[in-house]
Amino acid sequence: MGSEHNDEAPTRKAGMLVAIGAVNSLEEASAISILRTQGAADIERASGTIAQSQWNDFDPLGQPVLVSGAG
Repeated sequence: MGSEHNDEAPTRKAGMLVAIGAVNSLEEASAISILRTQGAADIERASGTIAQSQWNDFDPLGQPVLVSGAG
């Protein structure tokens, strides 16, 4: 039995997702710092629109882009 090799891109782990809208790099850095302080794992950077507390254009099957030093 040979070793298996998986060429698939990493997928998002199951669990709770918290989305934070940041309008500039200072807000983003502050949010990341707070999330890390609270024990968040796999912090991602993503684009999209949050309207009426809903992130309608979020693709849960898309490849996650982890923030440096997260995960």
